[in-house]
Amino acid sequence: IDWVALRGAARRVNCDAIMGSVELTHDENNDNRKSPPGKVLRVALTRPYARQATRVVTGNGGVPVRSLEDLRGRSVAVMHGSLVHYLFNKRNVPVRTLYPTEGDILAAIANKEMSAGVVGDWCAGWYLRTHPEAGLRIEESFVLDPELDYNVAITLRNTDSELVTRIDAILADLKADGS
Repeated sequence: IDWVALRGAARRVNCDAIMGSVELTHDENNDNRKSPPGKVLRVALTRPYARQATRVVTGNGGVPVRSLEDLRGRSVAVMHGSLVHYLFNKRNVPVRTLYPTEGDILAAIANKEMSAGVVGDWCAGWYLRTHPEAGLRIEESFVLDPELDYNVAITLRNTDSELVTRIDAILADLKADGS
């Protein structure tokens, strides 16, 4: 197993599968999932196996966030140069981009340096699991912008349609049994 930070590095380590690929539109009949017999697909996406949602996180006990207006006047941390950063700037909601990772944003909220932050729900969930004392709340009922949420699939490199079909079946079985 090799861990790569940038997708382009996958080629250097001869990577066969990238686990967290953004899948915007799933189409079983997509031509990039089919290969002629004996031919290799350079890149193919599996069916989506999860959904990544972008969520506002606050400290427990604070006023819940139910709208973008509820964030005005609060110190809100986002990742610098992210789509969230762009959207907040476009909507004239002031943000701070001091923290280089989502984990750092969550730690800043836990330490009361920031009153809110915007992160992926996977990161927030893992942070809460590993830091149950942090006193954070994921604002589950507030969807910041549906375009910030996306499906996650596996990118297979140098594969064939039979392997894509087999992995799709495995993912379907895992989804069906709740794994």
